[in-house]
Amino acid sequence: MSALTKIRFTAITLSTAAALAACQHTPPASAAETLSGRYVSEGYAQRAQGYDWVMVTVAEKSANTLNIDISARSDIKKPSCSFSGEAVKAAPNRYEVNDDGAILVFSFSGNRLNISSDSQVALHYHCSGGGSLADTYQKL
Repeated sequence: MSALTKIRFTAITLSTAAALAACQHTPPASAAETLSGRYVSEGYAQRAQGYDWVMVTVAEKSANTLNIDISARSDIKKPSCSFSGEAVKAAPNRYEVNDDGAILVFSFSGNRLNISSDSQVALHYHCSGGGSLADTYQKL
């Protein structure tokens, strides 16, 4: 290999290494970092035994907005709870939905989602049979 070829090879190698070093790779968010997903009530684990359960599906619409869909089991029973809304970020890991004047609060902590409100009427309004959206849900 001639000296000129060695110099070209070294220059190409160094420029390739510099270009790769300049790249900034941002890994995708891990499951613990993203709020999107399906969260279920405690009864989900016993669904085969006929227990009632509720699923909250969360999808990130934008950096500050989540789509929230709540549904109860409908495989063997009439669904007891149903809700769809757009939650707006109020604080880190806290999103709110204005539901006809009542504020539904969606608080995320690790793999858990807690739904609450100062209005008990709002929490019961979307459920039948005395059910309530208020609960802590576990991410699947």
